[in-house]
Amino acid sequence: MDLDDNNKSGELEILNSCLYVNSTYWSLEIGAVLEDKDGGINSFDYVIRDRYSDRFFVVMQLKTQDKERLEEISLLSIQSKNVGASKCYALSKKEFTKKEKSLTDLLLIDRIKTIMYDGKEMIVLEDTNIKSAYENLKSKKKDNTKNRRRDKGKILIDILSLTRQEEGAGITRIIYRCNLNYKAALSFIEEMKTKNLIEIFENEFKQKRYKITRDGLKTLEELVRINKYLDVN
Repeated sequence: MDLDDNNKSGELEILNSCLYVNSTYWSLEIGAVLEDKDGGINSFDYVIRDRYSDRFFVVMQLKTQDKERLEEISLLSIQSKNVGASKCYALSKKEFTKKEKSLTDLLLIDRIKTIMYDGKEMIVLEDTNIKSAYENLKSKKKDNTKNRRRDKGKILIDILSLTRQEEGAGITRIIYRCNLNYKAALSFIEEMKTKNLIEIFENEFKQKRYKITRDGLKTLEELVRINKYLDVN
């Protein structure tokens, strides 16, 4: 069977412990942090979102240490319910033990060994920092200096540029695109809200989004101008 022919129905499919995802129907977020209704923070290796509804699924990669894996399976079940996920998956290249299989069956968690996104296998790293082969290749081509910690001005440019989009930007997108952890992203957002650079709204799915303001647009233009000058000089 051609890998690219899988999942044309639009539903997620598991074949030989591999989860097939079609980008026509699903978006894939890597290293996502989701906030639950009580303000708690829940992190997942993948979040798979339905492009045509508010359904989403979460994936957690299990660590290699046997004694921690059962705890992680339990945590996955709790966190997925906290954020309202429609389903959750436990991912492991290593074979699941009998106890792990029993626990995942009890908690209605599907077991997978890998994810195929439009026919491309997502690379599973031991430290659970999962990236696609394409992202790994792209990152290797970047100059090392670009991977250093950016200054505050460039981070503000990145966040303001994201929130300039018509649909705005959520906290997860800001974290992923701007390479920030949750605490740092929240700190920037709070400061920018205080300075009236961005505002909060809810989209049609009742999800919190951040949108650039008129003052934010002026600030973005000025920051871009200054940044170009500094790069040239």
